[in-house]
Amino acid sequence: MTPEDSQPQTELALAPFRSGSFSVRQAEASADRAAIHALNHRIFVEELGQYRPDGSGQHVDKFDAKNRYFLAENESGLIGMVAVHGEAPFSFADRLPAHATVASLAERPLEVRLLAVTPEHRGGRVA
Repeated sequence: MTPEDSQPQTELALAPFRSGSFSVRQAEASADRAAIHALNHRIFVEELGQYRPDGSGQHVDKFDAKNRYFLAENESGLIGMVAVHGEAPFSFADRLPAHATVASLAERPLEVRLLAVTPEHRGGRVA
């Protein structure tokens, strides 16, 4: 076990709020997963080409089980999201210099990942 593995889970919470034409809330554990995975596919597979399509129209992040998702929605559905987690391993850990560890960077690290906003809502308040 590495020092990073022993880091406590960071509690994350967000009260739902409205901002103009959209609302922001924390995703429900399972109810929102299909929409999150579809947005991940649209942005990270189709648009950015970071992953190969598998025909499902869904892309499940490798940290999905520990991610907390915060969603931006309007009357048409999910228009943006961001994933956050505070539990090792972290996606950036293998990019640190050999002498550095995640624990040396912060007492309670929090990784913010997967900022995704639909193209038609970029450049505005959603991001």
